[in-house]
Amino acid sequence: FLKEIVEQSSETKDVQGVFAVQKIIANRLSLLKGDLQWLEPELPNFAPALLVSWGSHHQNTNGVCFISHADTVYSQKELRPFAINEKDGFIYGGGVADNKGGLLIACLALEKLYSSLF
Repeated sequence: FLKEIVEQSSETKDVQGVFAVQKIIANRLSLLKGDLQWLEPELPNFAPALLVSWGSHHQNTNGVCFISHADTVYSQKELRPFAINEKDGFIYGGGVADNKGGLLIACLALEKLYSSLF
């Protein structure tokens, strides 16, 4: 999953690339039977925001709010390739630390939390 989202170009100005990363995440979270919605941006040149909720699927009135970004500031022109490179037990690539690795961790946490409810 990390390889799939890291290898998707998503520099800040690449609206379609950022949207593609969000679609990958939406596909993964859709397996948890959440309600997916796309919210149109208020400003031009931004990708829609992804909203996923599970409130209608169980009686728990408490929820989890996870807010994140899917863009990667640096572009390929700035020597930040969108490819995974593993060396000495570490993973390198455009967005691994900011913020595609965080997106992976959030998805895994949501999977652990919500998969037990179904």
